Amino acid sequence: MKILIVGDIGGGNYYHVGDEAMFSSVVTYIREIDPSVEMVAASHNPPFTARTHAIRAVRRAYYPHRKVETAVLYTYILLNVLLRKTIGRTVSIRRLPSPAIVEEIASADCVVFTGGGNLHNYGGSDFLVNVLFYMFLPIVFRKPTLIFSQTIGPFRTNTFMDKMITRLTGIVLNSPTVEFISVRDRFFSKSMLYSIGVRHPIIQFAPDDSLFLKGEARPKVRRILSASGLSETDAYIGVSINESDAYRYRELLTEGLDSAIKKLGLHVLFIPHVYPGHDVDAAHSIRSNMKVREKAYVVDRPCLDYEVKGLTAEAELIIASRYHGAVFGLSEGVPTIALYDDYYYEIKMRGITELYGCEDWVLDLESLSSEELAETICRCWSSRRTIQSALKRADQELREMRANKDTLTYYLLGNTSAI
Repeated sequence: MKILIVGDIGGGNYYHVGDEAMFSSVVTYIREIDPSVEMVAASHNPPFTARTHAIRAVRRAYYPHRKVETAVLYTYILLNVLLRKTIGRTVSIRRLPSPAIVEEIASADCVVFTGGGNLHNYGGSDFLVNVLFYMFLPIVFRKPTLIFSQTIGPFRTNTFMDKMITRLTGIVLNSPTVEFISVRDRFFSKSMLYSIGVRHPIIQFAPDDSLFLKGEARPKVRRILSASGLSETDAYIGVSINESDAYRYRELLTEGLDSAIKKLGLHVLFIPHVYPGHDVDAAHSIRSNMKVREKAYVVDRPCLDYEVKGLTAEAELIIASRYHGAVFGLSEGVPTIALYDDYYYEIKMRGITELYGCEDWVLDLESLSSEELAETICRCWSSRRTIQSALKRADQELREMRANKDTLTYYLLGNTSAI
């Protein structure tokens, strides 16, 4: 049995903790179900993925904001699809990525797409087109396809092109080869799938796969904290802010954190979710403007997904505009304040907090003041014991809902009772 796992992964110049965590969880599922299964990853950085997960990896190419190169890439891959189906082989062209992914799809028994919020055009259509392109390839080879941990939509239909791409999304997802789609919120994503005409696959709710990721052990986490400047006795608020929010709302975040730290006597640890640069640089931009910056620290060294989850688990509170910052905090029983500044992130943040019964701790950055942020942090701190108990109860229930692993069990072992 051979499974090709496609994720928005790869590390190197852009390590995205959330995407890597969902991928890691799926790899773990498969190893737990049947260690003999051959796994191949489609990655933006195959050497990094192969080294990190001890599996074979091929390149999933994408050229953001370079339309001509992207068009050439798609034409080249489609040419190799045609060659593979007609003469049974592919052809490499110098200076273009290897067409190995075509061969891996053609020889796979099943293709799995790991999460998460890629099936939307709210911020533009380029990446959605890339996702649909790679989802189209298994259709050509008639390979069973499983799509995990998705937030579906929102879809903009303001222009003719928006409408065409939204329609194309429905056609691809409704293909007979797409057999299973799991969504990580209870209502919104299912309604989006129905609205674009998706009826064929089994559609089930399943918690984000990163919920099941095991965090790094405490001794290793303590070493990371020490390297960042915190002692073992320093209680801290973990802050995971995405790059754009950090710069756009720097004054709000700086003043709100300053005020809360002074009142509560806690430290702040910025826990980046995108390395290198990106969230790290953004965290330093906030810290450098804080009045009590001597009590604020940044995890500068690149951390893997399980290390970030371990750092999150040790926090007293979490403040996150990164979706997986909120997922990690809630799933580890840490009171979490979720921030958003647009409709897309509001859907994601309300989706995950609704699962844990803590929708009251979701804040809109656009209408938020620094005083309100500080006051919310203080309220969350004073209510933390009650919140922790509620989070643990909710988490126990969510961990029983393992539709993604059950579906893999069915495909790997033929266990029909699993789904």
